[in-house]
Amino acid sequence: MTEIISGPASASAKVTDQPTIPPSPPGRSIGPAGAPSTPRPGFWSWRRRPFRFLLLGILLLCLILGGSNWYHYLWAVHYYRAAEKARQQRDFSRAQSFARLSLQAWPNDPQTYFFLARITRQAGEFDRAEDELDNCQRLEGSSERIRLERALLLVQQGALTRSSE
Repeated sequence: MTEIISGPASASAKVTDQPTIPPSPPGRSIGPAGAPSTPRPGFWSWRRRPFRFLLLGILLLCLILGGSNWYHYLWAVHYYRAAEKARQQRDFSRAQSFARLSLQAWPNDPQTYFFLARITRQAGEFDRAEDELDNCQRLEGSSERIRLERALLLVQQGALTRSSE
């Protein structure tokens, strides 16, 4: 007949038939019956899955190249905004230098050439403004804003008067 023991004494009186296995040291695995086994290659083992590392390398390369492009784009935006701010403060030499830095990142952007033409016209450098307007027109074609800027250039030089309009 079996006797049922209840209470705190039953919890401490566990009897097991299996021997206890001490925990294994880090980095080693224990095989069946407590015998040490050879370590398996882990999840990130390059020997086990070389294509996984190849794909990871390609992904990292793409991220680096994409990040580099974004880095240059964001710096160009920063320079363009700094040029706008300097122009509003009527610091035309600083505005020109920032606009030229922005042109290094965007060499085929007619908006930046137009902006640089406006800055150089306001600075009184009429020949350079004409060159920048030519670059803008080469990229964009003839437009109303380019004609207006050329007219402002002529007015500021004193070549356009009421009689010649």
